[in-house]
Amino acid sequence: MDDLKARIQRLSSEHRRRQAEYERLCDEALQALLMTLLPDLSTQALSRAAQLTGTPGLGPELAEDVHRERQECRLELEALEADPMFQQRERLLCPDSGEIGATLSRLEDHREALKPLLESCLSHPRFLKLLESGYGTPGYQKGFWRLCYHLDRKAASEIESRCGGKEFAEIRREVVAAMEASEILEQRIRELRDRASRVEDLEKRRKRLVKRLARLQEILLNTARWRLRRHLENDPGAVCERLAGHSAATDWYLRLELVTEHSRLKTDYLMPASEALEEDASRALALVQLYDEMERTVGPE
Repeated sequence: MDDLKARIQRLSSEHRRRQAEYERLCDEALQALLMTLLPDLSTQALSRAAQLTGTPGLGPELAEDVHRERQECRLELEALEADPMFQQRERLLCPDSGEIGATLSRLEDHREALKPLLESCLSHPRFLKLLESGYGTPGYQKGFWRLCYHLDRKAASEIESRCGGKEFAEIRREVVAAMEASEILEQRIRELRDRASRVEDLEKRRKRLVKRLARLQEILLNTARWRLRRHLENDPGAVCERLAGHSAATDWYLRLELVTEHSRLKTDYLMPASEALEEDASRALALVQLYDEMERTVGPE
């Protein structure tokens, strides 16, 4: 029983390997047929492929689509290259002298310069409470008899030590000013980065358009071949009748039949053998033997 089970598993694994190989060869044959039927996008090639196979959508309108899309790409590219922001992109983005690049670099430096003071103070767990309560200003109202007053004094002393011994009132003024400046800087930096992103997006769009124009013929040829492929695969037998005598079509059709027949071996023999293994070992063995026999008859010449 175990030997038979192992044999079925081995045959199933081998079947998957062969099936994948047959499918690969079939796809190669189909690609060769497509290239033979439609070598390019000339009106003559499109008309011939449509006549031979009956594939819709391969008429003169496809050649018109090629021309129209090329014109649309060129017009979009011309409009993009005429955009003042695109024309000035190097002047705008240069990190040393650009209107955006240099300003952004300078503002980021200012923001970085504020960080040590802000991080030193804001990292103290009681600093924001001191700000909110007005500690260091005439508005501070907590009495000395309250515990929170002494906690505030202790925290203020710790913060003063962090800031080189400055009085808290001075630290407070500097931090409030730094927080306000940091907020303004952040907003300005975001605005400049948005502008820089728009300029960079123009450059990316231009590269995509240039690439698409360069590959437009290839892209549309692949689209046309995809339509042709869908038509061929929809009814292979009928199409191959129309292509009788065409060696590439015959080769593809035979390989397609091989894929179909080989797939049936698993459905008709291996799967039932696996299902019958527990209840009827003799039937499972008979199915495996039939599979072996049929496997030898199904295969490429």
